[in-house]
Amino acid sequence: MTDDVQPGHSGQCCRNCGAQLPAKAFFCPHCGQRNTDGRITFGELASHFMANLLNFDGRIFQTMAALFVPGKLTRNFFEGKHVRYYHPVRLFILSGALFIAMLSIITSKADIGDIDRIWKNRETAYVTKGVIMEVDTLGLEITKEFGEPVVSVAMDTLNTRLKNKFNYITEDSVEITDVINFGGGSEQSGKKIALSDLINMREDALANKYGITGLWGRQIFLQNIRIQKSLKSFLFYMIGNILWMVLIMMPMLAFALKLLYIRHPYLYIEHLIFSFHTHTFLFIFYSLLFFIGIWAGYEWLNWALIIVAIYLLLAMKKFYKQKWGKIILKFLIVSVLYFGIMLLAMITITAASVFLF
Repeated sequence: MTDDVQPGHSGQCCRNCGAQLPAKAFFCPHCGQRNTDGRITFGELASHFMANLLNFDGRIFQTMAALFVPGKLTRNFFEGKHVRYYHPVRLFILSGALFIAMLSIITSKADIGDIDRIWKNRETAYVTKGVIMEVDTLGLEITKEFGEPVVSVAMDTLNTRLKNKFNYITEDSVEITDVINFGGGSEQSGKKIALSDLINMREDALANKYGITGLWGRQIFLQNIRIQKSLKSFLFYMIGNILWMVLIMMPMLAFALKLLYIRHPYLYIEHLIFSFHTHTFLFIFYSLLFFIGIWAGYEWLNWALIIVAIYLLLAMKKFYKQKWGKIILKFLIVSVLYFGIMLLAMITITAASVFLF
């Protein structure tokens, strides 16, 4: 057996899976790879690229066309039509990433530029106060050195004008309030921290100095300080965790649907795929609305809830094939359960963020 065998020659093994190739086989019957010696021409590379590109586009169009027809994509998937559509989990993750990207864009474009203004002003004012106090000290030294009344008046005037011109503060401490509290933050709630410590010391050192002990209470204390110092960063951090939140919801929602249809021959995986597909639609639909809203505004987004409700109702009707009365009743039950599941997932992700931010 020679290594330089061209496609179509017999007596060869597939270079990909090792299966024996039939006589004059151009493709492996086991894995589908072309019978090749491993070399490839520029023309073949370009041909493969175009074929994959067109196949990618074709699958995208077919998947989107089926997705925007309520329940069709899930129904087709369980009829065995897998190759023409994207994998449900991969589709869910890609659409979720698109949604988070669009939500981050519109959030950055919103009027949140001054969301950290309180803390930044406090830092600036603290530095300014230090400078003014230093000027006041130097003024006393200069007055003592020259001993002229006019010098004392001039330095007092300079000090007063500096205080009026800049954001001069008189507070020496800041009360740490509970930006977030899961019931374990009472230990530090309302605790006053010296402003100089708050600005110059790390959070862990602050907790040690002010006697914040206990794993949960200490972490709440640290998190409250970090959020107050960087509220904008925390906001985008939470937006980035939306996909994880919805991902946590999927098995719980599928379990709720399984209980609702426990007398029907649906497998748990079928409810799970249905949940992935419906949320993929939600991600893509709202991403499109956010994209349009960049130019058209977002006042009409409330109407999108009606569209979403109609889509989900029709999707349940298409997939579960029950009479309208039962579908509407179960839709209402699922809606109530959904908000409970979403609240539970939101608490879980927020609590995790306390330890990870």
